[in-house]
Amino acid sequence: MSHLDDALRATYRQSFLHALQDGSAKPFLIPYSMLGSYIIPMLWLTIPHVSRPWLYQTRWLVLAFAVVFNLHVMSVMSSTNFGSSYTVGTWAAFGIMQTLDLLVWKRPQFDAARVIEVVAQKSNSKAEAEAEAEAEAEAEAEAEAETETEIRQSGATTNGHGASTDQSLKLRKSVANVTLNKLAQSETTTDDETEYRWQKFPAEAPFLTRLGWVSDLMLSLRGAGWNFSITSIPRPVIPPVIHDNAKVDVSSMPRQTSSGYTRFLTEREFLRSHVINLVLCAIIIDFIYLQMSVDPYYLAGPNHEYELPPLIAHKSPLRLLFCRQSYAIVFVVSCITYVFSTTAIFQYYIFKIFFPSRAFLWKFPSTFGKFSEVLDRGLAGWWGSWWHQTFRVVFLAPSVYLIKKGYLKRGSLAANVFGLFISFFQSGLLHAAGSYTTIPDTKPMKHVYFFVLQAVGIVLQQHLAFALRYVAPELPRAIRRAGNLAFAVSWMFVTAPMFLDDLAVGGLWLHQVMPISPFRLMGLGHVLSFGHADNTWWRWDKDCWFKMYEAKHWWEVGIAF
Repeated sequence: MSHLDDALRATYRQSFLHALQDGSAKPFLIPYSMLGSYIIPMLWLTIPHVSRPWLYQTRWLVLAFAVVFNLHVMSVMSSTNFGSSYTVGTWAAFGIMQTLDLLVWKRPQFDAARVIEVVAQKSNSKAEAEAEAEAEAEAEAEAEAETETEIRQSGATTNGHGASTDQSLKLRKSVANVTLNKLAQSETTTDDETEYRWQKFPAEAPFLTRLGWVSDLMLSLRGAGWNFSITSIPRPVIPPVIHDNAKVDVSSMPRQTSSGYTRFLTEREFLRSHVINLVLCAIIIDFIYLQMSVDPYYLAGPNHEYELPPLIAHKSPLRLLFCRQSYAIVFVVSCITYVFSTTAIFQYYIFKIFFPSRAFLWKFPSTFGKFSEVLDRGLAGWWGSWWHQTFRVVFLAPSVYLIKKGYLKRGSLAANVFGLFISFFQSGLLHAAGSYTTIPDTKPMKHVYFFVLQAVGIVLQQHLAFALRYVAPELPRAIRRAGNLAFAVSWMFVTAPMFLDDLAVGGLWLHQVMPISPFRLMGLGHVLSFGHADNTWWRWDKDCWFKMYEAKHWWEVGIAF
């Protein structure tokens, strides 16, 4: 099995190069491959259409193009870079989902608003400050009143008596309190102070300003700094009705949410946290990668014909399965953290230099939540809180749309079940698309089965917990947490092979995540891989870099990954 990983890389890459030569495949091309996911939808969203109903209807043409083009990308494109080959499919699938979200499930030009940081405006007089404060407070009060009316119309009930009177008193107090707060702020504002304002779609602004707003909209995956931000991450108070240039209430924004996502208060803290993540993850990734290079399971999948090395050959099948899954989950978490920390640092300083109005630190919260959520909520805490919520906005968009339109009642069993299963089903499709675009022959539907089974597991655990409360209503917290953890780990142990086996078959573990191997650089590669790996510390070859593509058509000219 000497250097099996190198042999498999060469075999897979050669098969893809042959497909390129006979015209049955194409590399992932920039900018051509972005037409359906970003370029065309982005350009359409920059054209003002709020007051042009006929133009708004053309969104169906854009959606149709995005679907057809991205399916074309998935059907013919891949890469000799094994990480990129998986990304091709997820990129295209996410492009379809996001376009559907922005053109059908949402109406960005009508409803979306982002937070921008601006220099605080000094009021010329106390009277002007008072007028501005009262107008803003009354707008907030009207929004709250409208929300209360919607709640009453939807049949919701309130606890206690005199709800209507209490609400009116609350609204009047809100006007008075906000007015006093604004007056106090106006007397202490200095030229160096900044404040946050809501910015809706700038329909009257120049094209580049509108393009910046839309590109920010499409690249803010978790919605940080937008009024559609997911609840898992720290966010300001989001009023039901937002007026353009209204002040943003960030005073009550938590340092850490109940899910465990944390915002950074200083740039030094931000850098320190991410640099520590990068160093620790680099060590973990390199160590596990050296261990994986010994096991043919990670290189060729579960149905290989290669002999196991003596180090793991004596382990029982269950023990070997548990060790492989443990290595895989730690490796995946470390890779996600490594990539997201690198991206966060890069994005923050790009924004700070070129787009300072969006360079506030709470736009870049932590990647993962608290693992204690798994102890408290089991499998639901695993996927709904602890695991990164990168795609949660688009996954939940269909259920949010149906609730908003009145087809589902918020908080009802039907709404909860539909939201749960549609989210995991879309996640399965996203990862299945990644499996489909890898070079080896895989079974993409295994990804769909795996993620749908996570929804089944969540429902099953909730029913078991409900039944257990009747049998033992006062179990100690430690026992409840142990049970939640045991169920989550057991369910993952049973279902994860569907997902992990297909990743191995697709060659994803052959991908070199980091350009430099720390342990090889220290001369420990040969030791930690039990004699398999050498000490060549530079790991990226020519297939890890982009190159100019010799296109047959002018529209395919660009960079190939």
